[in-house]
Amino acid sequence: MKKIQFFLTGALLLFLAGCQKDLPVPADVTNEQEALVQNGSTLDFRAKEYVTKPIKAWVEAITDYSQGGLDCGLPNKAGWMQGNATHLGKLNMLESPWEHGSCEVIFDEYWNPVKILITGSQGHWTGANGDRLEWEGSYESFFDGTFTGDLDIIGGTGKFTGAFGNVKGGGYVDPETGYAVSTAEGWITIPK
Repeated sequence: MKKIQFFLTGALLLFLAGCQKDLPVPADVTNEQEALVQNGSTLDFRAKEYVTKPIKAWVEAITDYSQGGLDCGLPNKAGWMQGNATHLGKLNMLESPWEHGSCEVIFDEYWNPVKILITGSQGHWTGANGDRLEWEGSYESFFDGTFTGDLDIIGGTGKFTGAFGNVKGGGYVDPETGYAVSTAEGWITIPK
């Protein structure tokens, strides 16, 4: 009986060793990832689960005058944000910087200035607990002091690591001081 157990144990080990190169690969794995698995590399296929939630924000832009203005005549290029955002709570102003990229004055067919398009804006919102949402986007600023914004959420830290989403909103900016207030809403997808 011991000889049969020894033989069966050896056969089972030989069988398992022979199957190591034929590991099953999930259907959503790329060819590159499959090649790594077949070559014995270790990959963690436990996918994070994500949940999509609505997000709203009310923010004030505080201008950092030491950064100067934008080439198109706007008095503000960078600063900090304070306010509140869903999933973050009260923003830590000094840890919530923003910066505009470039701008361009848009004219109508009669060469009357219509708006200023601001692109390459970026920054992050940091909650009181230190978790941070990173964003980038663009703004349209009108000569009556109103503006609209379209911001993509591109990651973050803490519970926002791997987050993505989009918020759109608008507000008012004082053209003399650069002080702005705005509201925004949209969606955010974060790990569970």
